[in-house]
Amino acid sequence: INCILILCEKGKMGDSFPESLRYYDLRLRYSSDMMRAAAEQDLGRACRWAEDDTGLPIVLLSGSFFKKLTVARGRGKGLLRCTPDDKMEQANKKKKFTRTGNTEPELYPQGTEEFETKCYREFWRAKKHCKSPHFDCDRKGNADWCNNPRRFLLFGRPQIGKTGVFLHLAWLLWEATEGRVGPDSDNADNSSVQVDIPVDDDESDDDVGEVDGRDPAAFSALPCHEYVRDELTWQDRATLSAGKYGLPGDNVIWDWYVKEGKDSVHPTALETTTAGTTHRKVSVVSVSTARTAATAALDGASSAQVVSAAVLPVDPPKWLAKFRATPLPSQSASAAVPADGDESGAVCLRFMLLNARGDGEQVQLWVHQDNLNAWWDDPQPGKIPTLKAIDKEAQRIRFPIFMPSSGRSAIGLLDLAAAFPNMPYNQIVVVKDCEAETYRRGRPKLSVLVLPPSADVLGNHAARYWIIAFAKLATPNFPYLYMMDDNIEYWKGRTLPMDPNPQFGVPASKEALFTDISLERVLEDFQGDVFVGTELSHFAVIGFARAAGGYKDNSARWPYKRTHVYSAVIINVAKLKECDVQYDPRLHAWGDLDLNERLQPALVCKCQRYLQVKKQLAYGNQYMVARPPAPTEPVDPPESGPASPEVALGPVEPLRKLIEDAGLKKTSVDKALELIEAAGGDYDTLLLYDKYESFSGDLVQMGFVGFEPIKLWKILHPKV
Repeated sequence: INCILILCEKGKMGDSFPESLRYYDLRLRYSSDMMRAAAEQDLGRACRWAEDDTGLPIVLLSGSFFKKLTVARGRGKGLLRCTPDDKMEQANKKKKFTRTGNTEPELYPQGTEEFETKCYREFWRAKKHCKSPHFDCDRKGNADWCNNPRRFLLFGRPQIGKTGVFLHLAWLLWEATEGRVGPDSDNADNSSVQVDIPVDDDESDDDVGEVDGRDPAAFSALPCHEYVRDELTWQDRATLSAGKYGLPGDNVIWDWYVKEGKDSVHPTALETTTAGTTHRKVSVVSVSTARTAATAALDGASSAQVVSAAVLPVDPPKWLAKFRATPLPSQSASAAVPADGDESGAVCLRFMLLNARGDGEQVQLWVHQDNLNAWWDDPQPGKIPTLKAIDKEAQRIRFPIFMPSSGRSAIGLLDLAAAFPNMPYNQIVVVKDCEAETYRRGRPKLSVLVLPPSADVLGNHAARYWIIAFAKLATPNFPYLYMMDDNIEYWKGRTLPMDPNPQFGVPASKEALFTDISLERVLEDFQGDVFVGTELSHFAVIGFARAAGGYKDNSARWPYKRTHVYSAVIINVAKLKECDVQYDPRLHAWGDLDLNERLQPALVCKCQRYLQVKKQLAYGNQYMVARPPAPTEPVDPPESGPASPEVALGPVEPLRKLIEDAGLKKTSVDKALELIEAAGGDYDTLLLYDKYESFSGDLVQMGFVGFEPIKLWKILHPKV
């Protein structure tokens, strides 16, 4: 839509215009006198980060302004010879200020020294008599404010990233003081700090009693299977708090998802769901933009670069990315999809695995030649590839890392490089066949396990089923794997209150302490020779505490619990095979809880010293999606004519039908349908909201720009 924006002295200085800005007309301003600060801020609105001049706006200037910018006067550039600000004046117009060899005042930066500020400090002062006095006016007697050595001037070109630099400075100060909040902090010599961490509501250990006098095995560095088996009682789903799909302990809702395998949200789950509250999506665009700009400014960005927030990358900068997983660099639609055996080095291994009915289906493993040589035995055509035996002394992660992902090729936290600062790791992203090209495009070194086409209409637990089916045959030498969600951002080591055996280099106190640790540290702890040789084989699944929900005081006091685990788990493939238990590929919700329950009395253990912190992503496999039911038998396509209604029904069709039945115009709603479709058909999630404010706020985070959420809200909630 073409738009003409007219500024009437109400635009904020420092605002950025979108990258779609094409013409910026300043001809009515600065026809004669001008102030440097105002002129630079006005021109700054057209600035942006860009690799070249392509797409930069054209700025229209008056003749006098153009001459001021391009013609040097005396010994300085034109704009540098202007009065710095309309709230400033010369300190003494009668006195001549000189420097060595000069007899005339040097009130302005000389030559091309645009960052020179000494002349302003020496020869200019704040105006006393003006409508809106300068901030420094009449502060002479206030602790000599103007000459305060602790006062600094942050000076840089418009849109170069000054706000980000300020945030970076705050981070560095916090890091330098180790997070202390005041001079009386008890954490002066510690690398950890007492903070409130959002944790699962089911982690409370208040019913256990005092921590003193217990078996030392209760606080061992890693779980002891005899203690977990003999001393801890299994806490089934009835002890769990409600999640986004409702309350797991409600048998009616449980049967809906698990027994019947429904792919829609149970109606009564709306009474207890946390969707739209603890799972509210938070906008990080502006913060990420500032951080990235700060990094560029600190790294000395070229003066030839001009700035725009619209095209800044969203990857966290190095100074804020300690041990954090991030999205992989985004790829353009024209980027090449690596082909088997081409110059990219990509290799495709095709083999057959049995589905839940016992029928063979083809699976593909795409792996770069370098990774194939490093981690896999020599593959045989049509045979299932196997992982190499890793020497115990080798400095590498022994657990293969499987990461199921759907609909998040651009935003999923697939890049684990920062989470493994020292040791090589073998990561395999597991995707649907219909999304394989999207994930692999321009990423030849990304190892990708492509599921059979039958999994395209199933949920995440189908991916977990195929991971276990593959791992049972691919891990003969080390029958364990680590499986994680694609939105786990970073990890914290938790020193429990009064922990007699603290693990993260800080002494225990009356309150829990949290220390930054890497995923590398977590997996390295559990692959140690002693633990693998004596303990790991006795556990079926080992999981970890999870940060989620609202902020509250942490009440976990015990390092281990026999309870449900999910999101990030170490799985003993041999134990699952021994117990003849597998993920149910039919399930769209609570498949991990179902697996944990069916594994009993085998040992499922949650380790509460390790805390996973998840990032709420705007769309993808995080939420349940209304999809057509998976056929129990293969469905042959019709020989001619249109597809059957069961096949043609798409994820947004229920919403489209609501719109048509309401008789509303589709002009603005069509955009909503496109976005829902692009986000994986996330229709059921929109039904979970009970408050319009939460609903509209989250729609904005999903990209519903220029759309009136109230229209969609009324369609989805006609009785509200």
